Amino acid sequence: MAKTMILPAAARYLGELSGAGKSTGIATVADKVAALADKLVDAIHALEKAQHAAHEAGSAHAEARSFKDRVIPAQNDLRDVADELETLVSDDLWPLPKYRELLFQY
Repeated sequence: MAKTMILPAAARYLGELSGAGKSTGIATVADKVAALADKLVDAIHALEKAQHAAHEAGSAHAEARSFKDRVIPAQNDLRDVADELETLVSDDLWPLPKYRELLFQY
């Protein structure tokens, strides 16, 4: 989901911000979105690497330990970045229900 839904939404929003003008406020938001998009890419790669290593662990016990020690923390790191992007990316571009939409029905 991060690679196929969240990253493309962030990229589209960054494109919209880039075309919106050169005001300091927009540039600040664009810089933040760009930095988070870069962090998201890094987190996606880290998760993929951790998952691959877990599957190559050799035994079910070693795989489970690898998931506990590497995959779950990598998932949490990715989620932290996605959660922050969710607060910045325009509602009409965000592909998933936002937390506030899940908590409060409008």
